[in-house]
Amino acid sequence: MANKGIGLNTSLVMPIVVIIATIVICLLLKSEEPTTLYWVNFGFGIFWELIFFGWMALSRSDTSAVSSVFKAVSGGMSLYYISISFIVMLIYTLGLTEHVELKWYICIQFALTLIWYVLGSLAAHYDNSFSAKQEKLDELRFVVTLNASKVSQLATRCSQIYAAHNMGYKTEANIKNPIERLSQKIKFLSPNVLQNATVATQLNLMIDTCDELLDKLDSAENDDSFKRAEEKLDNFVKTSIADIDFLKSTARR
Repeated sequence: MANKGIGLNTSLVMPIVVIIATIVICLLLKSEEPTTLYWVNFGFGIFWELIFFGWMALSRSDTSAVSSVFKAVSGGMSLYYISISFIVMLIYTLGLTEHVELKWYICIQFALTLIWYVLGSLAAHYDNSFSAKQEKLDELRFVVTLNASKVSQLATRCSQIYAAHNMGYKTEANIKNPIERLSQKIKFLSPNVLQNATVATQLNLMIDTCDELLDKLDSAENDDSFKRAEEKLDNFVKTSIADIDFLKSTARR
């Protein structure tokens, strides 16, 4: 509750109090016949406060719509803009009013505002684009992990089938069953490969086919039928690994 109270005070109460106080002080200190410059500086001052407190609210928000990098970048740009505009205001108001026309001062302030707006819009655009790509990449990583988990379960089942039939499967790499090789290949598959929607379909087909071949391996009635089923499974795994290598090489192009 205390943290919520502090957040409410920082995000809502404090900006309102500061802006109202600024307006009251400026109205109390204004001359009987305030100049156009006075009202211009008054308007820009309120505008700068709105920008500053708007950025503070954004930086404290928990929304995932913007990244922490964008919050930092937008804050830096806003502070630079406010500082430069304030310095320009001081220089003009205190020493250049008699030498430079008011319209040129206003043009400079609007030009600084426009630069800040354009840079902020570009930063927001690239942040949204990066966030969308990152979200898509996270989804693809999940798909890879899910498929790797499925194949790992099939590899475990395959080992159990070999044990149930008192059969062994040994290679130079000490791989215990054919599907274990496929499991290792899919486990280290790059998410970028799945950018193509057909790749995910092919992986699902590979997994379904492995499951069917395991059923045939498990239902083998003797050593000869087991060896034939093992050979089919082994050949399918080799073909699948070759297909995955081809998909990986295609994705890098």
